[in-house]
Amino acid sequence: MEENFPIVTLTLVFLMILVFLIFNVIVNPSKDLPLELNQTYLEEFGFSPANFTAHPYTLVTYSFLHADIFHLVGNISMLLGVGIIAESVLKKFYFLATFLVSSNTAVIFFIASFKLIPQLQAGYLIGASGGIFGLLAVAAIARPMDGIPIALAIVSFFPFLPLVFPSLPFTTYLVVFAITVGVMLGFFPYFIPVAFAFVVFFLSILFELILTPEVSISYLGHFGGILGGIISFYGFLVGKPKRNYPTLKELGIK
Repeated sequence: MEENFPIVTLTLVFLMILVFLIFNVIVNPSKDLPLELNQTYLEEFGFSPANFTAHPYTLVTYSFLHADIFHLVGNISMLLGVGIIAESVLKKFYFLATFLVSSNTAVIFFIASFKLIPQLQAGYLIGASGGIFGLLAVAAIARPMDGIPIALAIVSFFPFLPLVFPSLPFTTYLVVFAITVGVMLGFFPYFIPVAFAFVVFFLSILFELILTPEVSISYLGHFGGILGGIISFYGFLVGKPKRNYPTLKELGIK
């Protein structure tokens, strides 16, 4: 197998889909649409500061749980877009380590969010967004002009559709999703630089944090993932030959 084959990225995507099918489809007690995560599995495998002592493994398992099909599709689209680039930069072990470190720095910011945002209700953290945003930061630093398929980038925003139009039927969301993907793949098969995608995603979560701080999505956790990716990337370069990557100082980080 070639060194640049994104085996870790594809394995993570496979595991996320498998876990979704097991928890949201196979053992979904009602089989009703939309397929949403059962509270039992949320409490058992999602991360919560209150349950951490009893369930320390949730630092890993929470990343593979997704609330519904929108959450899953958005995350795996983004993971495919940035993971392939990041995995071409990092060795397989470091790539996986970056994903896990970023996931855990997202946890730290998630815990801090309850202190900083009084409107938030205590809840559970699930989803791979923290780890993915860490990989996005790595890709943007190391390969800023590498391209992400624009269709994947747009589909990554799909989970926010129910937030914008909360009253639409589930089947309507699926129709909109299918049309969006078809149009983007059929008429706009272009790529956008990963650095541009990073800026767009960064600004989007910043605006969402400012405009809707009470929403249960952990926007601060996304920022934590970005920080984790930066820390991991430069940490893994310590003691290695200098490469043509911008320094922390050049990035404006002291």
